[in-house]
Amino acid sequence: MSSLLLRELVRERVIDEAQADEIQSKARLNFMPILKVLVEDSAVDEKRLVETLSRCYQIPVIDLQSIEVKPEAITKLPENFAKERQVLPYNLVDDRLFVAILDPQDVTLADDIHKLTGLRIYPTLAYPSELRDLLSEFYGGQKSFLDAMQKINFETDQELLDALNAQLIATEHDTADDAPIVKAVNLILSQAIHEGASDVHIEPAMEFVRIRFRVDGMLKEMNRMEKGLQVMLVSRIKIMGKMDISETRVAQDGRASLRFGKQDIDIRISTFPTIYGENMVLRLLNSKNIQYRMEHLGLAESDNLMLNKLIHVPYGILLVTGPTGSGKTTSLYAMLQKLNSIEKNIMTVEDPVEYNLPGILQGQINPKVGFTFAGGLRAILRQDPDIIMIGEIRDRETAEIAIQAAMTGHLVLSTLHTNDAPSAITRLVEMGIEPFLVASSLLGVIAQRLTRKICEACKHSYTISGEVYEQVNKGYEQAVSQLHKGEGCLKCGQSGYRGRVGIFEVLANNEEIREFTLHKDSAMHLQQAAMRNGMRTMYRDGIDKARQGITTLEEVVRVSQ
Repeated sequence: MSSLLLRELVRERVIDEAQADEIQSKARLNFMPILKVLVEDSAVDEKRLVETLSRCYQIPVIDLQSIEVKPEAITKLPENFAKERQVLPYNLVDDRLFVAILDPQDVTLADDIHKLTGLRIYPTLAYPSELRDLLSEFYGGQKSFLDAMQKINFETDQELLDALNAQLIATEHDTADDAPIVKAVNLILSQAIHEGASDVHIEPAMEFVRIRFRVDGMLKEMNRMEKGLQVMLVSRIKIMGKMDISETRVAQDGRASLRFGKQDIDIRISTFPTIYGENMVLRLLNSKNIQYRMEHLGLAESDNLMLNKLIHVPYGILLVTGPTGSGKTTSLYAMLQKLNSIEKNIMTVEDPVEYNLPGILQGQINPKVGFTFAGGLRAILRQDPDIIMIGEIRDRETAEIAIQAAMTGHLVLSTLHTNDAPSAITRLVEMGIEPFLVASSLLGVIAQRLTRKICEACKHSYTISGEVYEQVNKGYEQAVSQLHKGEGCLKCGQSGYRGRVGIFEVLANNEEIREFTLHKDSAMHLQQAAMRNGMRTMYRDGIDKARQGITTLEEVVRVSQ
């Protein structure tokens, strides 16, 4: 018996030697720490267990129910680290961070926290149940979600489980609203909608299934379910999406919809086979969350005026650039809504159609039957359109047709994947489009990113100095000495952020830029020319929003660099 904790528990006659050997064998067999086995099996009263640990390792015990957890301490450790290592930072005094821990046998924990925070670490032991509850409360605010999941009785009929594993279940076998797995899926989806998540990730691992939500662009773990529930969970969601539950070897796509209160939610479902089973991602599309008005996108007044001018030019091509998830589709839809009128024939070709826009004819590509962006665009041109929206320019063929449409009297809106606005021009030329065609057809380019907004419920100001002061005030006539950030509260899940806003750069084509385009100049030269003509970079727009207290400097640097 090599464990100091087990030897001490035997010496104190809390357990006998046979029990100690059994616990040690289970820990070795399952590659688990002995303390985790003791806690999960409730082999020892937790109060007695923590007191024994305290004596063995000379670490004091903290009663978490009797203290006030400081938000400034919570924010020092990332959520994933705190949950994985079972540690709760509860107080911060100067350069000292006080943390509640569960396992003093984790010898690298203090060093790892020090590397993350740069602070001196003062550990205290916590009772497992108290630590678990507070970690759920302060990291993600999902305590009620976890409690509700735990109340679901997953002891389902073994014949059903066997049928699922054998991939023989018929759709109607799993549609009863009172089935435990149906309750679990409904609870996951309702919690995701309540949290404002854009995506739900259901990820198989060797010993469990991880549930993660993407909220304001950041993933956070919400729950871990037993590995034995994986097949039922995946099958239930496949049934919702009208997918083939018997096929697990190839990726699949599906769609579903549900009513949540007064909201209609569309769900795009994607599966991907992995070595531990099928990974699932559910994209939640809520039309109430999309801001159709250009005034709500977060454009600065000068950029909004410029964009309004560009979209009312009767013909030409206007591009929106940025990575996946940067809000390009939202911006395109807002422009279309601004232009939508009974006098205009507006048509789109998208992949997929994310939201229905009344009064606009929307088409979805289907490569399986040969209906591609290029094919769809050719068909649209025979439909007498005034305005065309192409979901994405992916290849030379689509780019050529789009530019030809722009030069023959149509306003064309589309997207490209580039890091900034000037790079869109060089990308088109690199695709093989003649520079004179780009120069003569391009109206402008909008580049954008999404940055998290400071939570209004816990927002506070702080004084800046040194390099940060110079960074924030460089090029501004009026200097500021204070910025804002969120302390972290229950409303924002202790993150200090709630919601997102765009940062933009709007490049309007002009004679100088056309000249650079014709000579195939670099994106850097194009950017310099655009800035001479009034373009503000995304970084500059982000700094403006940080100065206004909308977002933080850290967020601006994260998304724009």
